[in-house]
Amino acid sequence: MLEEAKIDVYLSQPEVKIALDLLSLKHDFVVDELAKSILQEEISIAEVAEFLVAEFSFEAQAADELVDNLLLYVVEPFYVPVSEDELREEMEIEEDIEDDMDESSAGAKKQINWRDFIKPAKMQVAKAELVQATSSDPGAIVDYLWDSLGLERAEEAVVILSYLAGKGELANLWINDNRFKGILKKYLSFKYSAKEVDSLDWNKPTVGLLSLALQMTLQEKLALKEVEAAMIAIALVDNLPSKQKPQYITLAYVDARDGSFYWTDVDLVNNSLVTNL
Repeated sequence: MLEEAKIDVYLSQPEVKIALDLLSLKHDFVVDELAKSILQEEISIAEVAEFLVAEFSFEAQAADELVDNLLLYVVEPFYVPVSEDELREEMEIEEDIEDDMDESSAGAKKQINWRDFIKPAKMQVAKAELVQATSSDPGAIVDYLWDSLGLERAEEAVVILSYLAGKGELANLWINDNRFKGILKKYLSFKYSAKEVDSLDWNKPTVGLLSLALQMTLQEKLALKEVEAAMIAIALVDNLPSKQKPQYITLAYVDARDGSFYWTDVDLVNNSLVTNL
């Protein structure tokens, strides 16, 4: 059950409150109950966006942005459930640590050695901890990935992406979960027209679709450099089941001339996103 403190935080954002007020006109719920229903996915996010467009003449992009706020504003810490007060305390501690680091290192940020982090032995240990903490619950694991993106916890997100790759669910994430599908559609809308995005076959995760999904996740959401993101993508593909790996092997590559990592270009061809080799 969602805690009242979490609902209070959820409703404290004006845009979220406005969206819920509008939705309450359609659904026979008070706003607090409506918030719970959305967060518990009893009311689908797709329905929320469609309702705002159809009933209140929202632009599609504006409706998507409000839906993103509904989903993103309340985040939970990675692996273990904690109260809202504990979450605030944790964030305050992290801010204090960052302040201390800024003072001692002139604002230098923590540098992650991704080449070392994604080594199979280390990832195996990290994924084992993930499985133990979540009791292998697929829903909980995906929820933690969502939270990790909201908190910009890159290491945790990469561990979960690697786990999903090993289970053969990495590509399906972007078509089966409305939250991830929603942010990917929004990301693609800046590259293509809304009509072109809607015309994509969302029942078939192509290599181009996964490529752009990972670029969005690693570079836009987690602020990794392109060379780091492409390197991680190659490691994720290498972790796919043997039957899936050949399909996605062209997602990224190493340039033999400079030894650096790059994404393969993606084109929109016949309502499908494909890599341009």
